[in-house]
Amino acid sequence: MRWTDYVPSWFSWWIGNVTGVVVITALMITWRQGVKRFRSFYSPPLIVLWLLILVAVSWYLFCDPRRMAQAPYPLEYLPFPILLWAALRLGPFGAALGTALVTVITTWGVSQGQGPFWTSFDDPLKAVQPLQAFICVLAFTTLILASVVAEREQARQALQEEKEKSEQLLLNILPLPIATRLKQGRNTIADHFAEVTVLFADIVEFTQLSEHLSPQDLVALLNDIFSQFDHLAEQHQLEKIKTIGDAYMVVGGIPYERDDHAQAVADMALDMQAAAQAFSDRTGQSFRLRIGINTGPVVAGVIGTKKFIYDLWGDTVNTASRMEAFGVAEHIQVTETTYHCLKDTHDLDLRGEVWAKGKGHMRTYFLRQKGLVTTA
Repeated sequence: MRWTDYVPSWFSWWIGNVTGVVVITALMITWRQGVKRFRSFYSPPLIVLWLLILVAVSWYLFCDPRRMAQAPYPLEYLPFPILLWAALRLGPFGAALGTALVTVITTWGVSQGQGPFWTSFDDPLKAVQPLQAFICVLAFTTLILASVVAEREQARQALQEEKEKSEQLLLNILPLPIATRLKQGRNTIADHFAEVTVLFADIVEFTQLSEHLSPQDLVALLNDIFSQFDHLAEQHQLEKIKTIGDAYMVVGGIPYERDDHAQAVADMALDMQAAAQAFSDRTGQSFRLRIGINTGPVVAGVIGTKKFIYDLWGDTVNTASRMEAFGVAEHIQVTETTYHCLKDTHDLDLRGEVWAKGKGHMRTYFLRQKGLVTTA
């Protein structure tokens, strides 16, 4: 080699290495993820059509010996719109694959003495340099655009995931129709329900039980049993309102009104007793429930702006709480109002007159099981 050819030859060799690294490495890195993206989002006919158009245009521009005679115009950058579409729609893998195909076709055209690079210079060394520069510009343009689009798509997906998490967290706190109204900007949410059934459940002698447990074991125990209650509430299509210490509150008939709200709450109360007994057998802990139920009108709504909660108000709620507080361990005490709702579908025993704080003497019943026999 003559010394006068050394610098252009060295430059051609160096930029050839750069071109190879940019084209081949990008294709290797994006291959696995790109194939999954193709399978997930795009139909094979669309991808095949894009490949055919890209190959046909590139072959005509860089390998067809008749092209320069038919259209002697600077059309080398005609594949750019096709590759830019791939960068926008198919991502980094589409851009890398398209760039690799154009690179193969243009290199083949120069090696065969065809295409605009060869006819412009009519010298292999001089033709290779603009070819390599063309490929570098093509690769960097499409890959940078594809990476920017991919980062934007990842940011959009991350934002969507966070939005879904936030909405799911909101649904864990509020019923769906209430959460929807809250997202629509309704500042005051309050509804009156003519008849619902409210259940309060409390763990008997929980204070003594907690004295023998570490804080971690205590929280784990409550989480275990209350998670089972949550599952039962979902199974019976009831609305859990809240937990207060070792007490659990659930209601039937809101936010969607239903005629069998008392029956659904009664069935859940019986299932809660069974779950508590199974929990005691499994853990060896003495675990007993005291449950109270009442039926009547309530007002339901959201209070607060921070750590807000969907809650119930009214005498029905207070009476249900009294049924639990003045009940008997391992029994389900219901008011006379609830008794009349359940007497045709469940077995109940008359307990008699019970004094309840703030209510005086009340006629109450014990719910035994699901059935058709009642005792008065």
